[in-house]
Amino acid sequence: MRSPVAVAVLAILFAPTLARPDPFSEFRIPDHSWRSGRLGVAASGDVSHSSDPIFERSSSSLSSRLAPQFSLGHDSDSLLWSLAFSADAEPDVRGGRRSTGGPGFERSAANHTQDLAESWTIAAQARSYPGSAPLGVSFSGSASGTHQEGWSREYDRAVTAGTPEQRDESALREDFRNYRYVLSATLAAGVGRVRDATVVFDAYVLEERLLEIGAITRPLSQRAREKLAALGYIAGDYANAHDRPARSYWQDVERILREDGVLRGGGLDAYSLVRVMEGYLYRIPRARGWFAGPIANARHQHTSYQEDDRTDQFSFLGGSLVSAGSSWSSYRFVQFEDELDLGGEAEFHFPLDWDWQLDASSQVTLPARGGERGLHANSHATLTWLIADRWQAVAALSHQRDYLLARNGSREDDSWRFDASLELGWYVEDHVELSASVSHTQDRQLYFPGRLYDRDTSFFLGLTYRFLGALDAPGLIEPVRPMR
Repeated sequence: MRSPVAVAVLAILFAPTLARPDPFSEFRIPDHSWRSGRLGVAASGDVSHSSDPIFERSSSSLSSRLAPQFSLGHDSDSLLWSLAFSADAEPDVRGGRRSTGGPGFERSAANHTQDLAESWTIAAQARSYPGSAPLGVSFSGSASGTHQEGWSREYDRAVTAGTPEQRDESALREDFRNYRYVLSATLAAGVGRVRDATVVFDAYVLEERLLEIGAITRPLSQRAREKLAALGYIAGDYANAHDRPARSYWQDVERILREDGVLRGGGLDAYSLVRVMEGYLYRIPRARGWFAGPIANARHQHTSYQEDDRTDQFSFLGGSLVSAGSSWSSYRFVQFEDELDLGGEAEFHFPLDWDWQLDASSQVTLPARGGERGLHANSHATLTWLIADRWQAVAALSHQRDYLLARNGSREDDSWRFDASLELGWYVEDHVELSASVSHTQDRQLYFPGRLYDRDTSFFLGLTYRFLGALDAPGLIEPVRPMR
């Protein structure tokens, strides 16, 4: 009987909240596009020389970097697509000489090294809801690669005076090359729609602050709230055109307030701007909606490494070669990894009024390549209660199960994990800040020849309390005391 009673209690507690209009349900993603391109070029170098009566040394280095970036995309309620590319190339050259000597002995050495490190990344995504029904398809994919290669040469020469003269020489040569690339893609389709409506909450907090400080004469109209939420959604994209995007963003915020006829005076003064731009202590994603459908995950990784070393040694006596020797080693490593998993996913996100947020998601996939058996399951659930500048309480549960039996019968992965946590935060500006949390984790892994099991429970409690605070500057400012 406990389960029906618990459900009834929760229904009674949340019934008033569920009966209110949902401020997040009407949010729609604004139609917008972006383009951005950057090219970074840099170089640095160093030359040094030092000496004393028996030792002399010199060295030099030159490093450079070339880093292009490019991205473009479009987002709207019915269609999202984006493409981003970035690369980084860093060549490095170093060299040096050293010599030392004394009565009847002289030794010199030289070295030279060249390295090249390169990396690149391509990322693409697309999401489409072509009709009025909540039927959508999404794709995300990425390709990345790293390439490193280099070589070094070192030469050493030692001469000992005598009759006859003795000379020893050695040469060391090292070459290496390392390359790795990874391809991954995810394809999903299904019914339902999830939108990130965090900006609706941001617009709500902005309006509350503007009313609190008297910067606006009345509550905003519904149209102004919608515009501020839409503007907040694209706020991060201002950086595609400006190095200091906040100025342009807040200029547009002020324009929306002025068009709504609520702005007091000529505009937002310095105090108003500082207040509304203050980040609030507790901020979480406020997603809204649900989605369920099949999913396919694919991944390919290629790794290649090779290294060659060679050492040559020679000894001369009176100008005649008396001994010579060489040694060398070579190492090669190539590895391929492929994954293809098919399954389904479901997620549910529901803001329960301004102060509550419920999120849950689950994904279960199975290996689709012939001869492989296994299971990948991930589930998460989070319930959050917050007041942006005062309180936050978060209860979270997660479960993960991974199992994979390869084609040759070997067990590549067999693990299970469960996490539960409860966090509490309380903040009163200029007075007190309290943080508390407790978490519990259970983890089990099967491996040859046994089983590993861990269980851990931890807690944290922190308190900061301002017991005294004052600032006085007679004739310059009014006495400053902690805010109430």
